[in-house]
Amino acid sequence: MKPNIRDLYFKVLDFEDEQLYELVLKNWIIENGYKNYLSDISNKLQTDKIHLSQEDIWELYALTCVLDILTLRFQPDNKADGSEWSGSKLSISEYVEFNNLIGLNTITPTSFGTFDCEILEAHTGENDFQINECLFPAVKLKNLMLKRAGVKISLNPQNYNLSLINNASIYWTFRRKNRKYFDLSQGWGSDSQWRTDLRLDIETDNSFIYNYNGKLNLNNITAEQLHEIKEQGLEVEEAIELTKYRHFISSTKNGLDLFPYHFKYEEKKNHA
Repeated sequence: MKPNIRDLYFKVLDFEDEQLYELVLKNWIIENGYKNYLSDISNKLQTDKIHLSQEDIWELYALTCVLDILTLRFQPDNKADGSEWSGSKLSISEYVEFNNLIGLNTITPTSFGTFDCEILEAHTGENDFQINECLFPAVKLKNLMLKRAGVKISLNPQNYNLSLINNASIYWTFRRKNRKYFDLSQGWGSDSQWRTDLRLDIETDNSFIYNYNGKLNLNNITAEQLHEIKEQGLEVEEAIELTKYRHFISSTKNGLDLFPYHFKYEEKKNHA
């Protein structure tokens, strides 16, 4: 029987004491052999083809839900989740150890990139996209980005509307404390929620592919697909922005009630 990290998700929510890592996380991982399971999944992640089964994608989605819950305490608390609970009692070092124990790689970015960074707060500064603080690291399984690093950045207010950015709704996201969030699990019952497809963000030697399984390729749009984008009140550039950042950053349009989940975009790396 395959491990099911949903069990750990509910254990984390139910545990209110100190020593979450020692008493819950560490024991569960060892008892369930989760590192071996993720190692098997990582073998299916090739640079030219992804061989994940539907069950793998659902399980990885559940894993990202656990990562979301574990990082709530490290986020600016604007109570966007409608809860007074500030998150699990866990330190950053314990969070990193948890990821290492299940065979995931943690990366603390030194410069901002849309593939590995999520904006938690933007502050006024002269240099756009300068990282002022990294609140938690990015998490990868081989070349698959499971969770972006949470960063505070500076932006020049002459170039960007910081208030709009800090309050923009974020998509493909299970739970946050700092901003309104949406994903395809919302509105389903407790069982159906866990049959949500994980958005696959894949790094190759030459590019970053956002939402690998997306059916609407923003790099090569047909007339019919352009009509679908326009029906949402979006321009192609805005659809690309939404796919890369998962929220608006330049657009001043209302980010509510959109459906970007079919969008896919490939961004070439700059090897200069």
